[in-house]
Amino acid sequence: ISIIFAVLLILSVYRKSFSKFFRINNKDKELSQNESIKLSIEGMTCNHCVANVKKVLENTQGVKEFEVSLVDNAAWIKGDVNISSLKKAIEDIGYKVSQAQ
Repeated sequence: ISIIFAVLLILSVYRKSFSKFFRINNKDKELSQNESIKLSIEGMTCNHCVANVKKVLENTQGVKEFEVSLVDNAAWIKGDVNISSLKKAIEDIGYKVSQAQ
């Protein structure tokens, strides 16, 4: 059990410290700032949190494409969406949202 704990601890430190330098699948570059809306999302602490936000975005009318990043605590959204209702939907699942430019 202690070996498993040690491995999980090392992976967690790696993910938080080094993953932003070694991103293999960086979809952030596909979403240019001219075409997307960036929302800063406070409170995302794990991949389950990211999955919760993705589920909300998938079920939001008008969202054509999105990317959610745990490292950046942000989501980039493309489409014709009502920002106020999108923020409310994400806040309803327990996160604080602000629009970033």
